[in-house]
Amino acid sequence: MSPVFRRLSVAAIGLALLTIAVPSSTSPDAAASASPATSATRGASSCAATQWVGSWAASPNGPDTIGDFTSRALQDQTVRMVVRPTLSGSQARLRLTNRYHRQSVTLGAVTVAVRESGATPAASTVRQVLFGGSTSVTIRAGYDVLSDPLSFRVRAGEDLLVSIHVPGTVADPAQHIVTNQTSYLAPSGTGDHSADVDGAAFTRTTRGVFSTGWYFVAGLDVRGPRRIGSIVAFGDSITDGYQARPSGTESFAGLDRNVRYPDVLLRRVTQARPGQRWSVLNAGVSGNRLLRPDGSRDRYRTSAQRRFTIDALVSPGVTDVIVLIGTNDLTSRPGSRSNLLRGYRALISEARAARVAIHLATVPPLGLRPNSSAERLRQAINRWVRQQRLATSVIDADAALRDQRRPQLLRAAYDSGDGVHPSTAGYQRLAQAVRLGQLRGARC
Repeated sequence: MSPVFRRLSVAAIGLALLTIAVPSSTSPDAAASASPATSATRGASSCAATQWVGSWAASPNGPDTIGDFTSRALQDQTVRMVVRPTLSGSQARLRLTNRYHRQSVTLGAVTVAVRESGATPAASTVRQVLFGGSTSVTIRAGYDVLSDPLSFRVRAGEDLLVSIHVPGTVADPAQHIVTNQTSYLAPSGTGDHSADVDGAAFTRTTRGVFSTGWYFVAGLDVRGPRRIGSIVAFGDSITDGYQARPSGTESFAGLDRNVRYPDVLLRRVTQARPGQRWSVLNAGVSGNRLLRPDGSRDRYRTSAQRRFTIDALVSPGVTDVIVLIGTNDLTSRPGSRSNLLRGYRALISEARAARVAIHLATVPPLGLRPNSSAERLRQAINRWVRQQRLATSVIDADAALRDQRRPQLLRAAYDSGDGVHPSTAGYQRLAQAVRLGQLRGARC
């Protein structure tokens, strides 16, 4: 019941092989921060004197066509994207991605700035981002790239503008679909506006059929002291913060409001533990499934199982992962109970091997018929989640959101409109279901 996109014909790239690429002229500092992302333990908080920790993240979708101008080719134009860091720091670095594509992509100038309003930055804050000392970078197909460290003051909750010039033509650019955030585009053929200190060139917004527009950018890390770490919220459109009309199309009720459940969770953690500095990273991908049936062409490019390491476990400074996944497995070709449980066990095993706390959530109501096979399977999965002792803790999303008289349905106040995706009040309630005392955090 997630947004319906057109199916793809390109096979997904195996994330187990994904590494971090850097230009051939890499500086020593950049090389140190851009080693291959093959060890799951690399993401865990090391309690070093200072360390890199994820402050903002967006898991890329595969290339897709959604009947909207934002999905078409980018051609000699600049995109200016709004990101909101969740952790402060005195240094920053960007992670750019070309993860699900068959061809290399060359990006021109990249800048970061504090947003003043709309597409306009605070002029004195615009900074050039370098990659191995170069102002441009080529990202190989199936790779991510880390920028050089940048002396730039990042403040939690203060919107930043990340601007990228695309000098050539890139069809189906890497992006995150369902951003719940307005970003901006200069028209095709208008060249490099990444360093502009006003927003006049950015005459188009990325809002269309769906909220889109985080092109190429997959993460923002900050450098900070000991006792910092990140909580990764990992899941599907419910983690993404999607809200729907009764037809299932995006309602934009949460657009630019930062009311996804990870946003609310961040506010709870900040208020409850002022001495424990944490970020909350959103690793939701709308439409994502725990399993990817053999032989299928997954239009969302990869299963939750296959992206778990790169999107959650190797996130810099990660201490805890919240897993809320399974909705799309139950509404699209429901798998068997044994296969789904095998998938959950695999995620738990990987997290434990990486020394990362994993908090497993039950599957919320889907508006199914009480005696349907999918609803019976949902109830069986939730019983197992509540009873198992493999995960660090259980988050009962089902109990938090369901109607008490008709447990197969969302409570009316928590339903955004389609019976599956929570409303703003529903996302607030979901965040409240996370028991903060169960979160491990950095142990320094």
